[in-house]
Amino acid sequence: MADFFTCIEFAKTHLNFKHELKEKQVQTLQNLYEGRDVISVLPTGYGKSIIFQLLPWLFQRKYDSSTPCIVLVICPLNSIMEDQVMGLRERGISACYISGSVGKTFMTKAGFDYDSSEDEDESAWTIKDVSFKDISDGKYNIIYAHPESALCKKMYSVFRSALYQTKICCVVIDEVHMVSE
Repeated sequence: MADFFTCIEFAKTHLNFKHELKEKQVQTLQNLYEGRDVISVLPTGYGKSIIFQLLPWLFQRKYDSSTPCIVLVICPLNSIMEDQVMGLRERGISACYISGSVGKTFMTKAGFDYDSSEDEDESAWTIKDVSFKDISDGKYNIIYAHPESALCKKMYSVFRSALYQTKICCVVIDEVHMVSE
């Protein structure tokens, strides 16, 4: 098992992150690396997102895996998810988001609408420009999801699959002050 600072440098290289991490970022990452549950309450603009964006490669290196792990980010705000995913994709990082909406369940992929209103699950979710199969196959290193989307029956079954049980290294609750239940 690689030491913590070797794993940090490995992760920074894969994210093409050239800045020095701040003290609280390092403390948070080290506690996660050591297997602790962590709550990081940091000010706006501090760089909370880089903490969880480093995790797939930090844990890949820690466990000497051939592929990065997966981080599930629960976030109630579409604008944050869209912005984060767009920024990650511009840097070549495999990321997607699943957003919640009111009404019937649907998925959009390159103009194809899948109507699953006949399903027992009434939770509504949208997967933007990626396929459900790719998510099920673990092709994304960072997955953003609304709380209700992550817990809908279909996504819950994906996250409980053997693949995800071995690949998810962290579940992050972002913008927790916006979650009412």
